[in-house]
Amino acid sequence: MIFAVMALPMLGGVGLAVDFGNILSARNKAQVAADAAALQAGGVARDLIRSGDGSAASVAAAIAEGERRGRLLFDANAAQLGLTDYEATVKVTRSGQTLSSRASFKVHRATYLAPLFGMDSFEASDASISSVVLPTYSEVYVAVDVSQSMGIAATTDEMNRLFYARVKLKNGKSEQTSCVFGCHAKENSDHTETYSDVAAREGIRLRIDVLRDATVDLVETARRESHSDPLYRIGLFAMGMSANYSTGALITLHDLSGDFDSLAAAARKITLGPSKGNPYSDSYQNETVAQLNQRLTAAGDGTSPEQPKKYVIIITDGVRDVQKGSGCVQTGNRCVSALEQASCSAMKAKGITVGVLYTTYLPPRPFIETDWYAVQVVNTGVAAKVAPALKSCASLGWYYEASQADAIDAALQRMFAQTRAEPMLTQ
Repeated sequence: MIFAVMALPMLGGVGLAVDFGNILSARNKAQVAADAAALQAGGVARDLIRSGDGSAASVAAAIAEGERRGRLLFDANAAQLGLTDYEATVKVTRSGQTLSSRASFKVHRATYLAPLFGMDSFEASDASISSVVLPTYSEVYVAVDVSQSMGIAATTDEMNRLFYARVKLKNGKSEQTSCVFGCHAKENSDHTETYSDVAAREGIRLRIDVLRDATVDLVETARRESHSDPLYRIGLFAMGMSANYSTGALITLHDLSGDFDSLAAAARKITLGPSKGNPYSDSYQNETVAQLNQRLTAAGDGTSPEQPKKYVIIITDGVRDVQKGSGCVQTGNRCVSALEQASCSAMKAKGITVGVLYTTYLPPRPFIETDWYAVQVVNTGVAAKVAPALKSCASLGWYYEASQADAIDAALQRMFAQTRAEPMLTQ
């Protein structure tokens, strides 16, 4: 009698568990389909907007097509997973440069034994949400330090090689360069070649060679990212000296342009600035950064070519080296200091993002206590001030340090990557 009384609720309980498991399984399958649909819808809409003409009609058509393909993918995944009796909607909305796609679903499952408890069916619903930031129209201004200190060898091993390399003399003989820093000039009238000539002859990469290659890579990355849409325009500049060697001059290597063939050709010509013998006193960072700031107007929101976001990327070792009396007092006839902040602050006040790639000095090898680096940069305390000054110049999250060749290239690529974003699930 007790079993007869308990059999019905026991059977109903087992059935309820089975029915509940079925609806959970259906919900999980639908969630997988919704995740894929949300990503698909946003990605398709983004790509079509990028390839369109920017008109309202073009954007609306791109969004509608993204929604259609998102729903098709939901249905395809549902069929593959054996999901039936469901409802699904895919909706893409745009706010500024952000696309949000929402794939909502509702699944139904008829029950078997749960009707004993008055439940004829179970229902579950949820949604997946994806967001993607449309690549914005951007102007990127790259300022490369071409001062003679960029003539340092690119690695510690190459420093040693250059130190012991032989430089040719006019009498047909040769002598050891003994060069550890700024190996660029004809050190005396007896030489028939510069130390940078020696480096080229011996296959020794200098810091300027690394910066040249990294800048070319940046241009090629912009080419790939732009596709057929002119998303990026780039300007290339050298932080150099005026024609009379008396002050700094921002030298235009290439005006702002989306012609990547021409930009790459200009980047390949990056080389050390002119040398007029020792002392060189040719690192006018304050002056050249100020001149770049004067060229720039306020940044836009990136929604159109007429309102581009603006980025300044400064590639430098951060050591200002000018003639004595030009803003600071140091030993001998040279003035060495870290970068001042006024121009960096002025650019950021215009809404411009400032990126700084600090090409840190590798300790010169062999290290010589009387060498310029030791006397003018280390002993004066300037070396300890350089990194903090450059970090303060950069916008938050846009400061990188690198010394070796591969690290410099990678840092510049990471910095450029921050100008774009990829789709991701947000819920």
